[in-house]
This record gives sequence, C-alpha cells and structure tokens, in this order.
Amino acid sequence: MTRQALEIPEIVRLICDEIEEQHSIGDNPSFSSVLASTARVSPLFATDCLARLWSSQRSLSNFLHLLPDECYTMDDYNVQTMTLKRTLTAKDVERPMLYAAWIKEMRCECLPPAPVCDALSHHTIHGVMLHSLSSLQYNVSSAEHATLPYISLFLASTLHTLHITAHGDSTSFLTTHGDRCANVKEFSMFTVEPFTPANTSTAFNSFLRHLTQIHTIDVDSMVCASFGQLAALPTLQTLVIQENSRCSFQLSGRYRFAALSDLQLRLSSFKTTGKILKALDMPQLNSIEMDSVFYAKADVIRAIFQGFQEQLQTKQLQAIRIDTDPDTVPNNFSTHDAITLQSIEPLLTFTSLTHVDLRLNAGFELSNHCVARVAEAWPLIETLRLALPYDARHAAASAITIAGLHTFACNCPRLETLGVSLDGSVEPPEVNSIDIFAHQDRLQILEVGISVVRYPESAADFLSAVFPALNKIETYWECSNVITRSRGGNLLKLN
Repeated sequence: MTRQALEIPEIVRLICDEIEEQHSIGDNPSFSSVLASTARVSPLFATDCLARLWSSQRSLSNFLHLLPDECYTMDDYNVQTMTLKRTLTAKDVERPMLYAAWIKEMRCECLPPAPVCDALSHHTIHGVMLHSLSSLQYNVSSAEHATLPYISLFLASTLHTLHITAHGDSTSFLTTHGDRCANVKEFSMFTVEPFTPANTSTAFNSFLRHLTQIHTIDVDSMVCASFGQLAALPTLQTLVIQENSRCSFQLSGRYRFAALSDLQLRLSSFKTTGKILKALDMPQLNSIEMDSVFYAKADVIRAIFQGFQEQLQTKQLQAIRIDTDPDTVPNNFSTHDAITLQSIEPLLTFTSLTHVDLRLNAGFELSNHCVARVAEAWPLIETLRLALPYDARHAAASAITIAGLHTFACNCPRLETLGVSLDGSVEPPEVNSIDIFAHQDRLQILEVGISVVRYPESAADFLSAVFPALNKIETYWECSNVITRSRGGNLLKLN
C-alpha cells in the first residue's frame, strides 16, 4: 500500500486547525496567545498563524496598539481616548500597515478622534488603511460627525460586505463615499432614531447609483422612497426590508426588479406587505419570506396568498416562509380564525415549491383530505412545515391522522423534513395492511408540535414502515404519551 507524504504547508495548516479547534471555543482568551506563540516558532508557521489571528477584528484597538508606545496614549482599549504625543512618521506606521494586510473583517463601533484619523490618513495606501478588508460592520454614532469622513480609511477596493448602523442624521457619508463602494456585493443599513427620513433617503439614493455589483441589500423601510433606484440595479438578487416606524409606505406606480430572486419582508402588518407586493414586478422571484408581529386571521392570509397567485410566476416560486408572533394572539382567540384548505388554496398553483414553512398564529384546521391535496400539488417539496401551533392556546383540533401522512410517501419523493400537527387518538393501520411499495426513503425528521399520540408503538411501526429513513421526531413538549420518550428524542420503536 502506497502512502502519500504531506507537504509542509499542509502540515502547518493542520496544526493551526488543531489550535483553532482546541482554543477557540467560546471566548477562550488563550486562543490568541497560543496562535501568537506558534507564529514565533518558525517562519513556516507565521503566515498561517497571523492570518488566523488577525483576519477578524472586533475593534481598531489591536491595530492601533501596533504603533510605537512613545507616540500615543490610550485608556485601555478605548480608541476614542487616543491622543498623539507627536507627529506620526512613515516608520511609525510600518508595523501597523504590515499587519493590515491580514485583516479581512472589521467590526468598528467607533473611530479615534479626528486628529488621529487625519494623521493616519497621511500614511495610507491610496487613502485606505486596511487595504485587504473584505467585510466591514460600522456603527456610525451621531456624536461622531467629525470622524465620519474617515470611514474612507476602510473602503478598500476589496470590500465586498458593508453593514452600517446609522444614528441620527449621520448618513451623509453615503453621499460622499459611494464611489468607494463599487465592488460591494452585500450592503445593510439600519437607521436609529432620531433621524430625518427625507435626508436619509436622499443620501441612500445617491449611494445606490454606485453599487454596480450589488446582489444583496438589507435595509429598513426608508427604502420605499428608493424603489425606483433599487429597481435600476441590474445585479440585485436579494432584498430585505425591515420595519421602521418613522417611515410610511407611500408607494406609487410599479417597479420591475429584473434579477430579484429573494424577497424578505419583516414588517408589522401583512397589509403593508400586500402594498409592497402590488408595487413590485419580480419575474425571477423564487423565494419569499414574511414576518409579522400582528395577529393574522384566515381571510387576511388568504388575501396575501391570492396576491401571490396574481402577481408572482407560479412556475418560478420555490420557497415560502411566513412567521407570525405568537404573543399577539388575542385572548378571545377563536378556532373560526384558523387557517383552512381554502386559505392556502392559492398556493397550490405553485407546483415548483421545494420549501414551505408556514407558522401562523391563527392556527390551522386541516384534515387528511387537505394534506392529500397539498401533497399532490407539491411533488417537489423537500421541507414542509404546516399546521404547527406554537402552543395549546393557538391550536385548532387537527384532523390529520398518522395514517394520513401516507399521502406524502405516495406523492413527495424528495420530502426530508415534515412538520404537521396530528390527531393521535386514531390508531394507525397495521403495517401489512398498507401498500408496501408506497414508502418514501428520504424523510428523516418529523415535527409534530404538541400532538399527543395514544398508540405510540403502533405509530412507530407505521411510520418506520412508510418512512424507513425517519430517525427523529421533534415535539414542543415532554410527555410520556407522545411518540418520543423525551423532547426531540428518537422513536420509541423502529422495526
């Protein structure tokens, strides 16, 4: 038998992997010291160790501490207290700029005072301090207007991910630095009150014109004044809109997003969601996610799904996820508000769906006939969560029996995860009484919520025969008469 010897770089990488695995659990402080010590062992280790040690930084403090001690003062690691004792020279910044090449990710909560930033800017490469940076998370405080221009120190041509939190009217830097972000592919910005929506939208519009390679934008609802500019971005594939109470949704006209494939709306109301859907033309959309904190009755949900049917390409959509806040269920909750087959019927026209996750606080009221219709309509489904209430307060009585799950074995050969509430009071048929050829060998996880099963042994026999790959049944509670012995445990019996 021939054995292949490892090359030295591969041996070094494996050693560094072991250090990282053994010492980077949680906030273990020994991780940095062990890597730093290993880097000094030999030049062979220096490159890999330094890359791991410096690649991700949570502040500028470590970088600034590379300056000679005699040229600055700083209270602990608070960069805002930094002052210079003398003028920086090219030799002073040699060491920091050498280590700058290793820094790929930076989370910057604040910058040093403007005089320090100005001094550093005179010793940069093409005006950029971290010239290899690929990801920047920057918290723009309203108290730091004097340092805002110096965000350009981070805007390297290598920057692909930019996350901004803007406090107050501190978004003016977008107007002046957009041209430095031409290579950014993922951008997110959240505005924290107080701010002026009109000023923020103007700055954002100006910034968008420079994002020629962008594919993901995650921003709050002030973008509603920028839909025209967003729609003009030819590479935009993912759009995430968050709620912001200071911005109203004043939409006029219809906007065509030619390349958009993923839309995520995290808003307070489904009515607002409906307005946005009507305003957007998305011929390539294949995934939509919606979150709402409000209680949604069946008629509201049906109206949303009817909008899907009217406005989206039925052969294009592959994934739907809708989540609602269980704490917004009213005290007078009625099962008459529950989601029925009629409510979700418009979705059955989307025959290419592979992932459906509906967690609606109104609850569901479905039967074996209903899930049979669903299984027949979605033959490509891989993940399906339907009719899972958050707890007993929101549960309509399920009429889906364990035997009713057989329809998924017959119609959904790709299904791997299924979540559905069950009526476990009905004993499933014996294994030899079912069609042994109608089994499905892909389903691995069954989520049953708060379902109580009266005949766990018979249920396990039936499920293991119909779904032989099933290895986990998840519940929302621990109870001796559900299918599992403990929360998230294995089947009582598999044979």
